[in-house]
Amino acid sequence: MKKILYIFLFWILTFVPGFTATPLVEDIFSDISADYEYRDELQALYDRGMIIPDGSSRFNPQTFLNRDEFV
Repeated sequence: MKKILYIFLFWILTFVPGFTATPLVEDIFSDISADYEYRDELQALYDRGMIIPDGSSRFNPQTFLNRDEFV
């Protein structure tokens, strides 16, 4: 019975979206701060895998989408 409970608890903490923590964009991108105007939009794009940091951990919109498409 304990094994079933542990497996269920592990499954909830691992796969249920409310319990999994996604990294914040201000921690991922070195040039984005918590008070950045488009922070929530960047977070949504990062969560969907549409943007990633460039080689220097900065937000470089020229890599996958340009700034005009983002805004």
